[in-house]
Formats: sequence, C-alpha cells, structure tokens
Amino acid sequence: MEHKVFIENFLSSRNPEQYIRDARNNGTLVKYFPRFAQLWGPEGDQDPFWHPEGNVFEHLCLVLRVLLGLESKANTVELRLTALFHDIAKPLTQHRWPCGGISNKGHAEAGARIFRDEYVKLIGIDERLAKRVFEMIFWHDFIHTKPQDASDEVVRIVLGLQTFDSLMLFEQVDVRATTRKREEQDLACGATEWLKLKDGI
Repeated sequence: MEHKVFIENFLSSRNPEQYIRDARNNGTLVKYFPRFAQLWGPEGDQDPFWHPEGNVFEHLCLVLRVLLGLESKANTVELRLTALFHDIAKPLTQHRWPCGGISNKGHAEAGARIFRDEYVKLIGIDERLAKRVFEMIFWHDFIHTKPQDASDEVVRIVLGLQTFDSLMLFEQVDVRATTRKREEQDLACGATEWLKLKDGI
C-alpha cells in the first residue's frame, strides 16, 4: 500500500522532479524501490559524451523536468511512469570501455522486465496501463535508431505498437533531457524519421 501511495503522490505532483529529488534526500525513494540507490552510485555513471549531465538519476530528473512542459499533450500517467522506470536497468547493464566510454546494451529490455516483474503489483496499476508502460520502456532506447537502419520486421513492429504516439513523444523528451548542445540532441533523435515514415503509410 505504501508503494501505491508513493506513486500516486508522484503522479499527482505539480513538480515531479522535485518530488523525486526530495524522496531521494529523505530516503523514501530507496525505501520503496531499493534499485534506485544504484542510479547515483558508480553503477549509475553514464557515457560522458551522450550524458554530460552526469549519472542516471540526474538524467531521470531532467526527463521529468522536460516532460512537465509537455504533459498537456499526452497521457501524463503513462509518460511519468515510463520516465521514472525507463533506465532502472542501466546499472545492471553498465560496461566501461578502456577509452573511458560507457555503454548499457540491453538496458531497455531488462528495465521493462524489472518493471513488469517487480513493480507492477507493488504500485497497484491496472493491466492495460502496465502493458503500455512495459512496451514504452522496452522500446524507448531502440527508437533512437533511425528506421532506415532497422530491419523491415522491426520497422513493422514499431509502427504497429499501441503506444507509438506516446513513445515518439517520450523519445523526444529523453534526448532533450541532457546538457548536450541542441544540435547534438537533434542528431540523436530518431522520432522525427519514425513519424515521417508513419505519416507516409
């Protein structure tokens, strides 16, 4: 029940970024979701080129900040839940390269499974919402890939996703939630090409 109340308060907060920062500082975030402690530890470090803002927790907070300005255009609940849990598996998939780079291959798929298997029952959301958030977390990293660089089968799957519109919006939020230059953010955003392809069908 406490987990559900925590999430309900997060979803209704007028400032979700501050809510999560306060929850980290007062210990409730880790109390209810222990995995989050890794997001600001060494396991939460991110590649300095793609994420100069710092660790996974800082990126999460920036995602919530950017998202707040767009929530009037989309489903606030599914987007906030996706934002909160989308990178939860980055610590589990972190790989440090000799050059100093960091990768997290498979973190989206792993994070979607953690959300489904560990959190859905705890936070008390309905099955339809759970499936939509799972789908968005699962595909959020792949959408950075342009459709012309994906196989025909994967393109067909992505274009047919129930959450396609919300996923495209979230992808744009995700790439803006960094301190990189705007032109660098634009290059990393695959949503524009996916939307063009969808509109052309």
